[in-house]
Amino acid sequence: MTRAIAPLVALVVVALCGACSSTGATDGASTDSSAVAPTFREQVDEILASGPSDLEREVLADYRITDDEYARARDAAKECLVAKGYDVRLPPQGGLDTGDPQDRSDDEQRADVDGCSRGTTMYVEMLYGQLRDNPDGIPVEQALEDCVTRHDVAAAQGMSGAELAERIRQDQAFLSDTVAGTACRTNPWAAARAGTPEELDRIVTTGH
Repeated sequence: MTRAIAPLVALVVVALCGACSSTGATDGASTDSSAVAPTFREQVDEILASGPSDLEREVLADYRITDDEYARARDAAKECLVAKGYDVRLPPQGGLDTGDPQDRSDDEQRADVDGCSRGTTMYVEMLYGQLRDNPDGIPVEQALEDCVTRHDVAAAQGMSGAELAERIRQDQAFLSDTVAGTACRTNPWAAARAGTPEELDRIVTTGH
């Protein structure tokens, strides 16, 4: 069973609640808070003020997340789950795959994953995806509207960005009947930029 910590679809839901990959998360020159979108700066400031773990504080202190820092956070979450008896795999698209241990219920597995994500990947993975796919801090509602308009998604015809966002939050199957709709639902920022069916397929498969 795959227990993805902060998968891309979850990022959309987080963004709908007010929390929202392409170059922002790669290694490079240090970035201060004035060089990132205000929405990201505000989120990081809130996290840093909330008593984060040492790992989170170190990763987020310069308002950027390198690939190496992201990998460190995932490794820390994996180590935590391995200590609890899970056989953990790190999928290339992000999140964690804990397999399907028969001795634990879904609720127990969910609690273990949630517990091991705290202080490791819970904030880092969310922000890593945002900085990679949405470096300009475009609101999810706008990205959704841009995406379904660009790709002429029939199920979304006539709906505003706010209506699309609310429907996605309430209905896990909405827009999932076509590749374009699934891509817009999975990662509207990347999908809105996609120009070919191959790019849409990649977003559906990898999340970005």
